[in-house]
Amino acid sequence: MNNSNAASINPISAYTLIFVSSLLAAVILYGLLSSTGIWESKGIQLGGAAAGFVIFFLLANRVFHSLQKLHTEQRNNNNQQRIDALEQEINQLKAEESPNIECPSNFETVVSKDFGLAFSKPREWKNTPEQIVGLYLRPSVKDIPTSEFGGNITVTVTPLEQIPNMPSNLADISPDALKAHFITTQQFYSATDISWESTYLSNRRAMNTSYKYNHHLNPETVVFVEGTVVLDETSQKLFIFALYEDQTKAQESKQLFRQLLSTV
Repeated sequence: MNNSNAASINPISAYTLIFVSSLLAAVILYGLLSSTGIWESKGIQLGGAAAGFVIFFLLANRVFHSLQKLHTEQRNNNNQQRIDALEQEINQLKAEESPNIECPSNFETVVSKDFGLAFSKPREWKNTPEQIVGLYLRPSVKDIPTSEFGGNITVTVTPLEQIPNMPSNLADISPDALKAHFITTQQFYSATDISWESTYLSNRRAMNTSYKYNHHLNPETVVFVEGTVVLDETSQKLFIFALYEDQTKAQESKQLFRQLLSTV
């Protein structure tokens, strides 16, 4: 029996065991073995089996309390050792999170354990709540010029609580709120041939869009974009899937992109 189990013995069970053991010892010694004895305390005097029972009961009770006290002390010592170890681990983690980096005035330290990177950024510059799940590039072909636009699929996620002006009641989230991400991009690139479609993806509200724009570095290149915004009410997150592809290769990439969405 380990210390934690011994220290948590039910007192009723313990006293029942002590009572039965004392009674059994008295029966054996004073009944079968014909032992004799007298117990006296504060004017009370007992003899024979009754005296033996009381003596065994008191001795067993004292041993039980001694063992229980010992087990409690050992358990407290073990708990204190765990606390000390956790405090040491916390201090070590704090030290790792706060590396010795020179931080200019009005800057703050940023630490990324995942990438093993630490740096300082302007304090007033805020991090976007949007997190990249993946950026997937179309395979390049050897005879294609390197200046050609490289098709890609991006997947991002944003917690709803970090999106400004997002209603607390998810049923009140409007189609325009689902469009907001792509509307900003469409306006920035002066997009054309814009289309929207409200839909569902795996029983989750979604918004599809497609549009085109001329590449800013090579205006002759037309970039085709197809995207889907998915509202996941269970996790309270907004997932955004987007395909960016050269218009001349859009047909094949669209099929692959839609196959990807069908697996979500």
